[in-house]
Amino acid sequence: MQSCESSGDSADDPLSRGLRRRGQPRVVVIGAGLAGLAAAKALLEQGFTDVTVLEASSRIGGRVQSVKLGHATFELGATWIHGSHGNPIYHLAEANGLLEETTDGERSVGRISLYSKNGVACYLTNRGRRIPKDVVEEFSDLYNEVYNLTQEFFRHGKPVNAESQNSVGVFTREKVRNRIRDDPDDPETTKRLKLAMIQQYLKLSAMATC
Repeated sequence: MQSCESSGDSADDPLSRGLRRRGQPRVVVIGAGLAGLAAAKALLEQGFTDVTVLEASSRIGGRVQSVKLGHATFELGATWIHGSHGNPIYHLAEANGLLEETTDGERSVGRISLYSKNGVACYLTNRGRRIPKDVVEEFSDLYNEVYNLTQEFFRHGKPVNAESQNSVGVFTREKVRNRIRDDPDDPETTKRLKLAMIQQYLKLSAMATC
């Protein structure tokens, strides 16, 4: 566990001792990721002078990590930008075209979460609504059918065309989106749920192949 004294003062500093005697609290921030460092900065700006940041690893930054390999730099994280309104990181990513493309249908439902209850996978919308099992099964069948097409390209050397030159993720996402939109039997509410599930499935597929 690494420790970083944000105040820059030692425990024997007269100012620190005086402030503590007058009720100045000693604050410990757990984790030197962006949230922890931002919390420590905000505390110091508000007049808290005795702030310690504890970090378990040998570096700061949390999920944000850049690794150099030869002359190239690889960004290993972070994955999520939490909040867009007034968030400079969001606007920087948006300006550089780094955000995932989402449709109006996907945005209307928001992020889909996956959790396991008694060994059964459950999908929830960002409002806590459980997606019906039959909708999940229909989407899963469709997704797997499209994903298997990408394996056909690989295994059997299908002819390369503009469509198959895309990455597996782009190919799968666009094919699934189009199939969902063109389904005449699904109402719009069901289509929106299925569209919102695409990114969650792509992430699960990426983790399974790591």
